Amino acid sequence: MKSTPVFATAVRNSANAHPEQDPEFDDRWEQYFNKEDIDEWEMRMGLNNLVRYDCVPEPRICIAALRAARRLNDFATAVRIIEIIRYKSAYKDRLYKYIIQEIKPVMEELGIPEPHELGLVGNQGKIWGPGKS
Repeated sequence: MKSTPVFATAVRNSANAHPEQDPEFDDRWEQYFNKEDIDEWEMRMGLNNLVRYDCVPEPRICIAALRAARRLNDFATAVRIIEIIRYKSAYKDRLYKYIIQEIKPVMEELGIPEPHELGLVGNQGKIWGPGKS
């Protein structure tokens, strides 16, 4: 009996997969949040889509998102962006501190405090969520 070789190809089907390179990805999201006419719905949709990617947003994307939240006069979303950075950095202090260091001047300019300054961070450094005491 003659055996026939079998070839298998793995294909990653993911709604979060993006074929573009990192600079193109970063440019696209920075442009998205820099739109002058962005509204609240687009802001939330953009943040939700960005969170689904398996990456930590670059500081320039975070800055564009913070400025968009300011244009919308949405303080809660601005704080939520900082919380997203903490979550996406998987609570790795070195990565989180790097991004905060890069965006801190903009945070100060816009008057956006870090979550721990608002008492939103627990003893283990994790952000409090609903139903937690």
